[in-house]
Amino acid sequence: MKPLTTALAAGITTAMVYAVCVVLWAGFPSGMMGYAGSMMHGVNRSIFAVQPFAPLTLLLGAAYSFITAFLIGGLFAIVYNWVEKNLKEKVR
Repeated sequence: MKPLTTALAAGITTAMVYAVCVVLWAGFPSGMMGYAGSMMHGVNRSIFAVQPFAPLTLLLGAAYSFITAFLIGGLFAIVYNWVEKNLKEKVR
């Protein structure tokens, strides 16, 4: 598994999911709050206000999502390669 390819695929995929989430949030803010709340168990989401995003916030969110997924994807590929190389016979 190539770490850079995996990292890019993870980053691009996460940025695409972020973009879809933004579009859904813009169209259905209350519904998205309900959805997000159901994924964050025990978080009192009534304290969060539904407000419009600033363009810079959207760009930063997409960039942070890409960078985080890029780093995780790269790390995943490195660990995968290490496991495959060092533990291949032990796991079987």
